[in-house]
Amino acid sequence: ERYYGDTEELLAEYAWYTQNSANKTHPVGSLKPNDFGLFDMLGNVWEWCLDWYDKEYYRISPELDPEGPEAKQMKVLRGGSWINNIDGVQVTQRARNLPETQNNIYGFRTVLPLH
Repeated sequence: ERYYGDTEELLAEYAWYTQNSANKTHPVGSLKPNDFGLFDMLGNVWEWCLDWYDKEYYRISPELDPEGPEAKQMKVLRGGSWINNIDGVQVTQRARNLPETQNNIYGFRTVLPLH
């Protein structure tokens, strides 16, 4: 089952993706927040993550807050974007790219560490 259920109608209440985006990004907070009160965690734009990418990293990573491999080349992107279909905007989706890459489907979220 998908994070927001199995229907596109339900996903469209929480995420901008190919079926409802009109081929563009939208202001954050235009749709419903998730159960944690966070907006746009899926769709709209892929979000750059602090983590470095390795296809096999989860097999050897620590359980708590894995940051990726020591060989640092590609950064992780999560959440899908407005150009992805329903299968591309899932919490399990993980992409990668060089950190200097810029385009209209990548974005970031500013966070403040708790420590």
